[in-house]
Amino acid sequence: MATPNTALWNNVTGVDGTSRTINFLGEDLGTEWHATKNPKGPRNIKSVLRRNGQIDVQTTKGLGDSVYWLPWRYGYMTSATWQMIKNSGCNLFLTSRFTGCRLTVDSDRIAHTAHWVYPKGDASKPERNSSAARDRIEAAQMSSNPLVMNVRRRASFTTTNVGGGNISYDQGAAIGAGYKDKNGKWHVRFRTYVRNGLGANTNWVTLWEEQKH
Repeated sequence: MATPNTALWNNVTGVDGTSRTINFLGEDLGTEWHATKNPKGPRNIKSVLRRNGQIDVQTTKGLGDSVYWLPWRYGYMTSATWQMIKNSGCNLFLTSRFTGCRLTVDSDRIAHTAHWVYPKGDASKPERNSSAARDRIEAAQMSSNPLVMNVRRRASFTTTNVGGGNISYDQGAAIGAGYKDKNGKWHVRFRTYVRNGLGANTNWVTLWEEQKH
């Protein structure tokens, strides 16, 4: 496997030994999903380690990492199966910034569920901003196979620890990322930032790891 040697890869995998604030540059990485301007899928992303210890990431036509990009979409879940990610040839994936969204991952797919979700065409329902609403869209669009659900993990915006290997975050913004190691095994990691953007308040933590048989 060709291993990229860039700031983003080194930080997500833990090679550089610390967690760094990641700044998204450019309109495409800073906006929600759009069919043509900001779709999910492979992106060529350049990452630069700045003198202040932060990492700037942006799409580029030059030298960069092949990254599977998973943006947020208002009122919806954006997701990709692991087969889609593997077929893309990417060794990294990256989500857009979380400020209330939920990241869900299992052996079938990874999903980015917007903070505001509601039945299509009805944004007036009070349940649109609730864990129950996110649970319903997850149940409708992700696998109902008990073997898949048994290894499902979530990172959710909440002030309580939901347990069971899940992660809660209750301040500022967050980000999800993943990488394929030298043995072809995928690892999903998650971390949060303080609200004012001056630095990180947690380290990268492992949310899910692929089980190779």
